[in-house]
Amino acid sequence: MQERRGYDRLRVDGDIRIISQNGSPVAFKASLDNISFVGFGMFAAEKIEPETIVEFELTAPILERPLQGTGRIKYVNAPQSQRSTFYTVGVEFVDTNKDIVTHVIKRLQAKMAEAMQSRNSARPLDFMPF
Repeated sequence: MQERRGYDRLRVDGDIRIISQNGSPVAFKASLDNISFVGFGMFAAEKIEPETIVEFELTAPILERPLQGTGRIKYVNAPQSQRSTFYTVGVEFVDTNKDIVTHVIKRLQAKMAEAMQSRNSARPLDFMPF
């Protein structure tokens, strides 16, 4: 299967509240898994049909305030095992403040680089050169 992603997805924990589906009000919660410049991935207890337009509110510790917008459900994968009850859902941004998305992605990348740098600088010397 060929990879269709145009942008890297960055792991981020957070919560999502789906406010409406195709204009009809709903009360639906999900967990944020990842984000990219064009959308986000989430785990949902309820199935949402692909191509459904949803209004969402995304909250995460890395955000100063919730990210709100409109998205299109691009894919829905059934739970991976009998022990899991969560659907894996991909949402494409339709109407979202791209400046906020860019800011979040830059903060996540900086956080990852900082963690990698501290991990590399704290490595013990495992051999002694002559």
